[in-house]
Amino acid sequence: MQPFTIGVFSDDLYRAAGAVVQEDLSPCRIVLGVKEMPSEFFQKGVLYLFFSHTIKGQSHNMARLRALMDAQAHLLDYERIVDPNGRRLVLFGLFAELAGMVESLHAFGRRLASQG
Repeated sequence: MQPFTIGVFSDDLYRAAGAVVQEDLSPCRIVLGVKEMPSEFFQKGVLYLFFSHTIKGQSHNMARLRALMDAQAHLLDYERIVDPNGRRLVLFGLFAELAGMVESLHAFGRRLASQG
């Protein structure tokens, strides 16, 4: 896994559990993420699992999809993991929305505080 300084669990805890923590993921054949990955990140033949936000064809995400295709990488978009009725099985739901709202308000408060 890549190092992550603001996570709930420290990199040392992951190391203690046996994880390899390093910036370079090139040895990995499968890379799991949560949100969008930078386009320059993709490598040939690697399977990437993350919320790519490309299924709806938003123009700001098409460059990412093109980069995946150009890298001859593979994408499993969490948004497309559905049951037989087409209902999404992987999603953040209400708690993620509430957490996003709280984080936005907190960031806005910090900005206002820095401006006096």
